Amino acid sequence: MNQIKNIGVFLLTSFLLAACGNSDGAKNSEVEKELPELGERYELDETKPAWTLDTKEEMTKLTWFIENDGFNDNSWGEDIVTQKIQDDLKIEVEIIPGDEQALNTYVSSGEIPDIVSLYDGGKSNVSEKADVWALPLNVLADKYDPYFYKVTSEDTLNWYTFDDGNVYGYASFSNTEEDLKSGAIPSHNAFVVRDDVLEAIPDLDFTTPESFQESLDKINEEFPDLTPLGFGEMKDHLGALGGTLQDFIGVPWVDEDNHYYDRNMDEEYLKWIDVLREVHDKNYISDDVFADDYDTVLDKIKTGEYAAMLVSGTHAYQPSFQGLMDNQPEAAYSAVDAFQSDIYDGPALSQGGLSGHTTSYISKDNTDPIKSIQFFTYMISEEGQVAVNFGVEGESYYEGDDGYYHLTEEYEKWKNEDLASFKEETRISEIPFFGHDNGNAREYIDPDDIGWVPAVVRFQEWGKGKLVPKYEVDGIDPDHGSPEARSLVAINDEYTTAIISAIRSSSKEEFDQIIEDFKKFRDKQGWDKVLEMYNENIEENIERLNR
Repeated sequence: MNQIKNIGVFLLTSFLLAACGNSDGAKNSEVEKELPELGERYELDETKPAWTLDTKEEMTKLTWFIENDGFNDNSWGEDIVTQKIQDDLKIEVEIIPGDEQALNTYVSSGEIPDIVSLYDGGKSNVSEKADVWALPLNVLADKYDPYFYKVTSEDTLNWYTFDDGNVYGYASFSNTEEDLKSGAIPSHNAFVVRDDVLEAIPDLDFTTPESFQESLDKINEEFPDLTPLGFGEMKDHLGALGGTLQDFIGVPWVDEDNHYYDRNMDEEYLKWIDVLREVHDKNYISDDVFADDYDTVLDKIKTGEYAAMLVSGTHAYQPSFQGLMDNQPEAAYSAVDAFQSDIYDGPALSQGGLSGHTTSYISKDNTDPIKSIQFFTYMISEEGQVAVNFGVEGESYYEGDDGYYHLTEEYEKWKNEDLASFKEETRISEIPFFGHDNGNAREYIDPDDIGWVPAVVRFQEWGKGKLVPKYEVDGIDPDHGSPEARSLVAINDEYTTAIISAIRSSSKEEFDQIIEDFKKFRDKQGWDKVLEMYNENIEENIERLNR
């Protein structure tokens, strides 16, 4: 399947180059020559979004390709959210879900959909050729809708600027340094301990190797029916034992020369892995944890099987954390400090960077670029984000005395009793392609209304102030399908095996041998070439940050 996908990417890039000319892209003036004039539709006003000024009365029909086969493609305008967007903008949208091969077919026919959204953080082969097949958003904004600059993030625009000075795509959930440090973006990683355990043994300390082992000794003695230490899902990957643990320790991601830092072989990190080997030897870690799938972890959390856990992606387990709190409130989990280092200043927790999640473009085959840039501005703006997250005021939501927007009683009941039909028939919170962690609607959103539950909010409170931007290493993996990418897959698979084997090893000598064998393996797999690619991409990222 991967080989077929790689061929599709190659063909797609070839078609793009053939159809659209030199990959250096056209000069802005050349692009403008091909764009329609506003004529009498409206006069530009940078203080107002252009969709409020546009006098075009007839409905504009746009096609929107979304790189997701499973995306719900109900008829546009038959739910409260898309009906609101349609009424405000006078647009009908045909959503076209598909994969890279489907997009390849459209390109080969010479008819790229009007709007394209890719799940790639701007880093796929297709996105990196956007200057060939997409229109510059900055040129469209200058010509048709300067209000675009008032609703977008300058940092995100800078990050997505090509060498020709143009911006072709805009990302969802692109987190700036201000976002990460404000506390508005929650941390999803935590080391948690049951409240009854903390109350019974108030002197627990998980911050140093010595106190960590002593604390698990005390837990094992005081609570023999509990498994002292657990993790989130680890089946087929390392889960919390890779980057999450490294973030807790505060392991660097680049060195003093802004070169890639080998976190996986960091001495402080491996020291903590060896601590886990020692507590595993005492049966404080069950071997089942290395094979448990997501559903099994959910069950174990809900019953409070683990006295303590290191969890990556706490929000993914919130139904079980809340279930435990509801059924056994005295046993609910609280986040505490853990895995510290005398050398580093951790924790330095991670969250999405400037690359974001999905990236959306306006294609050169677009039938109405004027209306399309208005659509982008609207969807990113407060009006669009309120529509996407709440629907229509007075029908699906109201403003409460607390200043937050809330679903009406009817819609709240619908959501609670039949979530599947609620999502399908309202599309509330179901169009995330221009979302910025609800950025332009954030002040109206009550945390309780977007799925944050008390059992997990307490973890997020602990994480405030601990998120650190790591933009230098944002999206630095080798290009998909390249020799370096194939090498990295093999190296990462072996790394997972090596770390789990090291934790399960019977002696420090065996532990050290496993680590040495892994280093030899990755050298044979072309680790030096992967490093070269990492450092090239880090250098490019730093150049982006300094624009």
